Amino acid sequence: MEMADGRVDEAYARLRKLGLRLTPQRMAIAKCVLDTDAHPTAEEVYLKIRPEYPTISLATVYSTLDTLVRAGVVQAVNTREVVRYDSNASQHINLICLNCSKVIDVDDEVMAGVAKEKAGKHRFHIVNQQYMVYGYCQDCRVEVP
Repeated sequence: MEMADGRVDEAYARLRKLGLRLTPQRMAIAKCVLDTDAHPTAEEVYLKIRPEYPTISLATVYSTLDTLVRAGVVQAVNTREVVRYDSNASQHINLICLNCSKVIDVDDEVMAGVAKEKAGKHRFHIVNQQYMVYGYCQDCRVEVP
């Protein structure tokens, strides 16, 4: 997965630049999130890396994910049920299913452009953008006549 490897290397470099140590656990947690587009929860990350790191705690996973979010490496996506972690830290739209909490990434440069234009009119400096659209995925949608 060449793209994921690039994201992982970039994430490690960003963490180093912030003066954060790259412990084996921190690296495993970052790689677990960055190697997938599935938007895992903290619990899913914990269950995936625990066989390799049996002494790791769920609290360590939550703390590390929070660090990765603050460093801009991943994004936290709040669904109604859980917080999922998005490996796509670029500007995009998240379609969030209200039933199963599935998150679908959709690239949309138009929304980013509109936000930049509106922010410029108000002399507002954008640091990050997140667009959440809530509804029902194809599997959960109930057809209404």
